[in-house]
Amino acid sequence: MRHRIASSLIGRVVRRYDAAHANNWATVIAWNALFSFVPIVIAVVAAFSLLLSRQDFAAGVASTVSRVASTRQERNDLLRTVNGVAQHRGLLVGAAVIGLLWSGSALFAAMDNGLSALYSVPARSFVVKRLRGMFLVVIFSVLLVPLLLSSALLSAGPSYSLVPAGLPEEAIVILQFLTGTVLATVIFLVIYRLLPNKGHAVRRLVPGALAAGLLLESLSALFPLYASATSGAATYGVLIALLFLLLTFFFLLGQITVIGALVNVELDAAALSARAGRPDRAASAAPDARHPWQRKGSLRAAAGEPGDGRRG
Repeated sequence: MRHRIASSLIGRVVRRYDAAHANNWATVIAWNALFSFVPIVIAVVAAFSLLLSRQDFAAGVASTVSRVASTRQERNDLLRTVNGVAQHRGLLVGAAVIGLLWSGSALFAAMDNGLSALYSVPARSFVVKRLRGMFLVVIFSVLLVPLLLSSALLSAGPSYSLVPAGLPEEAIVILQFLTGTVLATVIFLVIYRLLPNKGHAVRRLVPGALAAGLLLESLSALFPLYASATSGAATYGVLIALLFLLLTFFFLLGQITVIGALVNVELDAAALSARAGRPDRAASAAPDARHPWQRKGSLRAAAGEPGDGRRG
């Protein structure tokens, strides 16, 4: 029984996770993802400042502030803050663009380093990683919009046209999970296709991307739990809970990213070993924990195939 578990795909991924020190790469990815959260907040404030240029929106904000403020001093402070945001919209937009490009490129550079190491190939140069990262920031900004909408709009039920009227709540939950999983799988498919310094056919990346997409969509259940747990709590309690939620989310996001990549790496190793006539090699051989540029051969070379599959 123990041998069967160890030789299964999950068992081999766990062994490779430990031998390749994947937890270190997951932590690096998580830290850079958390760091990129700050420019995202600035971008949201910048978008809010742009909307304030519309008179109807500004009037609605002022009306809302008047309703929620408990005292005149609090109302004046909130309106002063809103006016300050509106007056500095140019600075906010510039800071948001620069911050997103820099932190986003740092995040994708960290993913490039980590995923290339898991695939046993050298990472790209610093300049190439940064330039590709800035390009990917734009791509993922587009891809994340439908993913966020699937969680926000589908969960709102029949209030929005995305969900047919009269659809049962259970069906809405299933639809949201399936939609979010498909969109998350597409995002991870793009990551695993573009970031490791190694070319792969898209179909060979689907298993790991699907596993990561399922895990990420399951992770999104943390946010409804947070909303229900902090309902009626004091402000400081809500903020502390939000901090722990964000730390947990980004930590698990890094783990999910490397686990999906390791699924593909292990399936590649099994396929190469099978073609080389050594079907037991992937299940029995532990991966080399040294840096990829210190190893004498890649998985492809170990299987007897020419070339290391690198791409610039």
